Amino acid sequence: MEAQLGLRRNGIGLPGYAAGRFMGPGKSTIFALLTDRSSVVFLPAKSGPSLLISVEQPQAFLAALRGTHPASAAAVLHP
Repeated sequence: MEAQLGLRRNGIGLPGYAAGRFMGPGKSTIFALLTDRSSVVFLPAKSGPSLLISVEQPQAFLAALRGTHPASAAAVLHP
């Protein structure tokens, strides 16, 4: 799955950096903090905006989250 963002509702976009609220699928909102779109984790929200963030080690990040919340439905996205 590729990290795709819709229109930016607010935030900032610079070469190599994107931060802010973006439109997601349907009428959803995604809060994104991206520096490297090849190493991204998507954390869906039950209510409110979902989170899309760049991390250096996505699998380790998700493992740490699952250590506190085993039912995590997060996904690692690859371009």
